[in-house]
Amino acid sequence: SSSSEQGCPIEYPASSWPLRAEQPAMASPQSRAAAMASPKNLGIMSDSLSLANHGVAAGFGIARFATNMGFGIASACIRGSAVALESAAGENPFSSVLHGVDGIVGFAHGATTMGQNVAQSITHTSLLTTRSGLRAAGAQEGELLRLTVGSEAAEVVNTVDALARHIAGPLADRATPELLLAANAWGVLQRAADARRPDVPADAGDAPLLPEHSERWLRFAAATFGHIWLAGLLDGASAAGLARGEAKRRRGGCSGEAALACAGVEGNVEVLAFEQKTSELFAPGYLVAVDHDTGSVVVALRGTSSVTDALSDLFCRPEPLQLGGHNGSAHSGMLRAARRVEGPLAALAEQGLARLGADSGRKRIVVCGHSLGAGVAGPPPAPRRYF
Repeated sequence: SSSSEQGCPIEYPASSWPLRAEQPAMASPQSRAAAMASPKNLGIMSDSLSLANHGVAAGFGIARFATNMGFGIASACIRGSAVALESAAGENPFSSVLHGVDGIVGFAHGATTMGQNVAQSITHTSLLTTRSGLRAAGAQEGELLRLTVGSEAAEVVNTVDALARHIAGPLADRATPELLLAANAWGVLQRAADARRPDVPADAGDAPLLPEHSERWLRFAAATFGHIWLAGLLDGASAAGLARGEAKRRRGGCSGEAALACAGVEGNVEVLAFEQKTSELFAPGYLVAVDHDTGSVVVALRGTSSVTDALSDLFCRPEPLQLGGHNGSAHSGMLRAARRVEGPLAALAEQGLARLGADSGRKRIVVCGHSLGAGVAGPPPAPRRYF
């Protein structure tokens, strides 16, 4: 019998019971072999061999270090004793024996090191040969990483690895002094570029150099870090912001309201959503609020504050983008994040516009962010007709 939603047993007549449970069909040896030889499985084996090769290199490196240290200490002790004897009584049979023993220790050291090198070379060659055979059979690279961290994270890690190799590869055979000179020259060029930037015209007067309410939007962006994180640092390293946030919480305010208080945002502000998740890739935190004082719906996006955010930053290959009738390239990680949050943020923005009401005058949406959040805000993740 089985149970219904109300918890009552449902009885089945005995005649309907199966005489025996059907057994799953057993796979043939040929089908199992074909499954094992799939590009995915071959890729997992190939990646495992690559990982093993790195492990072998690290293991032999540790063994070589320990060997050199052990033989070095032994040889130093023997030579030191021989020198001490010769200093006290000149050359003598005992010091000669010690020198002979030191020579034997040196020979053993060389033989041990040679054996380690040969063993590492044989192991390395065997692993590379096997991996080359798997590649020739159609192994897909990166399958072990995809299996471990997921396809999306694996794509990011592989992209970052390729980028690092592309940048660092030409520098591998350069001497350290040459690299230091190049870095210094780079700094000189940057300082020269800063010096060539035009200053603010003397006749600018009190003309605003930034859009209206820029500082207010800056504080909204800071609030995305939360009231116990970086939101309060906007006014410097002090406990004042944290105290404001805690006071708001004690008065029954939500976490978003506490973060706004910590960042110094005052006035009639209604929080619609405050997302602080940090575990999902290409999904930065955000805060969406209705600022009744300015007649605006504010969509604020958080900057880098987690490992997954850092991976979004590093996923920086150029991706084609058309924006405002112009063709160009975008930071692929930030563009992917913008497309991922576009749906929920657009819905929240529409909800905020409805809450402003008909008497609020000109409605608008303000999208702001810091660091990663500023990049994600570039392709606006909200209804564009209101900007």
